[in-house]
Amino acid sequence: MKEIETTFNQLKENSNLGDYILFANSIKGRNYPDGSITKMFNKLVSKEEYELSDKSLLMKHLFKLSANS
Repeated sequence: MKEIETTFNQLKENSNLGDYILFANSIKGRNYPDGSITKMFNKLVSKEEYELSDKSLLMKHLFKLSANS
């Protein structure tokens, strides 16, 4: 999980994109477990960047994104 955070922070230093996009880029194609993705999403992505009612859909998308290379 530390790898997700490290990648996220490196991308954030060099970009002005939002947290969700940076997080998605951090996990893309890396086959992380769903639990790790959820935990790190909650830690790294600002709640101001998404609607709580959309979180389930966002997480499903991230799980698929991580599984696909």
